[in-house]
Amino acid sequence: MRLFKDIIRVLLGGYPLDCTFKTDGCRYITAIDENGDVYICSRFLKEKRVHLGNILERNLYDIVYDSVSQDIYNQMSEINEKCQNCKWLKFCGSGCAYQRWITGDVKSEYYACKMRRELFEYVAEKVKPHIS
Repeated sequence: MRLFKDIIRVLLGGYPLDCTFKTDGCRYITAIDENGDVYICSRFLKEKRVHLGNILERNLYDIVYDSVSQDIYNQMSEINEKCQNCKWLKFCGSGCAYQRWITGDVKSEYYACKMRRELFEYVAEKVKPHIS
């Protein structure tokens, strides 16, 4: 249901709420494990390459906004060329950064891209006549 709400929200000129649909997806989302280690989202827990810091050593604000963390957030927000030119980018945000990252490259195409494009097209076709 959330998926449809986000699609309709964007059709009405708003922004998606689900992080997997935002072009800056992971930005400022954090997950903290049992040791106080901070990661960019819960899907990245224990992934040392995206470890941002530890809240037992520094406050969360300083961890999230330091230059190393910002570089990681920027990398996770990168959008591949194909997506940059897609009419559905504002709907899907290039997909979940983690699911792109585990393929070996955060700039790779989201695995559900084709299915999402078809879904966005279908929902837009059905909803647009009712919101004009």
